[in-house]
This record gives sequence, C-alpha cells and structure tokens, in this order.
Amino acid sequence: MDKSEIRSKIQGMRKDLPPETIRELSGRIAAQLLTLPEYLHSAIVLCYIAMGGEASTEEIIRNALADGKIVAVPRVLGKDMVFVRIRELSGLKRSRFGILEPEDLSNTLDAAAFGREWTLDLVPGLAFDRELNRVGYGGGYYDRFMASFPRTFHLALAFHFQLLEACPHEPFDVRPRALLTEKELIRREGASFSGIGGKPMS
Repeated sequence: MDKSEIRSKIQGMRKDLPPETIRELSGRIAAQLLTLPEYLHSAIVLCYIAMGGEASTEEIIRNALADGKIVAVPRVLGKDMVFVRIRELSGLKRSRFGILEPEDLSNTLDAAAFGREWTLDLVPGLAFDRELNRVGYGGGYYDRFMASFPRTFHLALAFHFQLLEACPHEPFDVRPRALLTEKELIRREGASFSGIGGKPMS
C-alpha cells in the first residue's frame, strides 16, 4: 500500500472504534507511559490533543499537570507548529482543521528550552512499522519539528493495529525515537534521554 491507501485504511479503522474501546486502549497506553523514565525525568511534556480516533492524551495531560511538569500542546501557524503551555484542558478552541488548539499564544514556549531541559514530545500518526517509520497526515508538521529538535525525546503513541509490517518512507520523513502501543514499547537502539543529551531541570 502507498501512503494514501494506508491513511484511508487506518482512518477508517479508527473511525469504527467504539468510544469505550478508545478509552480502554488509551488508558493502557497512558498507564505504561506514566512509568517510563522518559516521562518520570522529563521537565517538559509536549502533547498532541487527540482527534479522529487517535489514542487519547487527556489522562496523560492531567497526570503531567498534577506532577508539576510544564505541559504544552501544539498550535499550527502557517507551515510551522509551536507549543503553547496550558495549565488545564479547558479553553482550547477548534481550528479550521478540526483540532483543539490554544487560542492565546502568550504562553508559547521558547523552543530553546527543548534543548536545555529534558523534553518529552508525544507524537501522533496513522501508521508505523518496527523500524519506526511513520505515516502521518501529510502536512509534515511533526517531521519538521522532530528534525529541528533532535535532543527532544520524540515518542509516538498509537493503537497496536496501527503497527504495520512495513511503511513506505521518503528521505525527508523523520522517525520518532520510540513507539508505545497498548501492547508494547518499541525503541530505536540507544533511544533514551541519556543517549541524546540534555539535563534535568534544576
């Protein structure tokens, strides 16, 4: 299958998931994530807001806020994507793409912090393989972001049925460092905070 066919197939499969199944599988993913050293030692958590049957991040966001971490969610500005700090889930507005985003940009994080502090970036996607090739939505936002911030730990979240035998990929596609599903964690060799530098928040 090419990328277009994969996108159509996986979007259809996610659309057919009952809400209770999404909640259950997302809860399993969140429970595992909250025990990972990359979460426990992170100072900053960059987190997408789920849409279209994606693995929900609400439980992760609530826990990260309760744990005193800096939590930020994406806002698309033209061809770029910035992350805006939030202190609660309310106050987000739906964009023209149907994505819940922060309306107020005054709390946009300084991207320099992603290199200074241990930062965990939770990445959405439609399909992955065991080499961590990723099929996204076609806009390239996360490819550009991951390429721009190599010292950030980019961790993709997905349901296990989104893990394919092989995903088509291009030279400009960027792989996350790990993939977490409700069944397993797949890491690239040497993928950890200690392998990419950075330091804990003092």
